[in-house]
Parts: sequence; structure tokens; C-alpha cells
Amino acid sequence: VWKLADPAELAREKEQKEAELARRAAEQAAQAAERAAKEALAKLPPIDFMKQLFLSDDTTTTPTPTTTTTTPKYSRFDDTTGLPTHAHDGEALNKNQSKKAKKEFDAQQKKYDKYLKSQAK
Repeated sequence: VWKLADPAELAREKEQKEAELARRAAEQAAQAAERAAKEALAKLPPIDFMKQLFLSDDTTTTPTPTTTTTTPKYSRFDDTTGLPTHAHDGEALNKNQSKKAKKEFDAQQKKYDKYLKSQAK
């Protein structure tokens, strides 16, 4: 009987393939979780989205086990539009901050409208 490769080498290659498959499965699971989180955020109306924003290293995300802060990003909101008017510390937003908040609000409005449109079908 002729053997083409050393049994130890074959076992090592098999382990490498299994490790690669496990890595790919973990990567796909992480991508699926990230996709689900994005879809969950798209389901939020813009007003609710702005109210649930928290301060963290990345200010556009909600707190996760890796972030330690649970301070809301905004403290007060306009009753008619739902846009934030005051920062977490109670100070009124300046022009630049208001502009960024409006941009964030509009982006969430687009995501929410897209979600509503997909649900109507």
C-alpha cells in the first residue's frame, strides 16, 4: 500500500480545515447578530431613537457590555419635532450640535421610512 502523505501531516491539515470552518461559522454568526441589531434600530421611530442614544466612545451606539457609560446623549427634546434641544449635561445645544442631531434624526427617519415601506408590502 502506497501512502501519499504522512499521517501526522494529514491530521494537521484536517485540524486546520476544522479550525477554518469554525472561524467562518463564528464570523457569520457575528455578522448575523450585527445585521439583527441594525434591523432592530431601523424599527425605532426617530424620536425614540434619539431618546435611547447614550454617550460612549462611539456616540451613535447604545450601551453594550464593553461600554461603561449609560448617560443619555440628550436630556430635553422639542415637543413638536422631537429633535433634541439640550445635551446630557442640561446645556442647550449649539448650532453645530443641533445640526449634527438633525442629521442623525433625518438618517433615522430614512431608515424608519424604509422599514415601514417594507412592512407595507
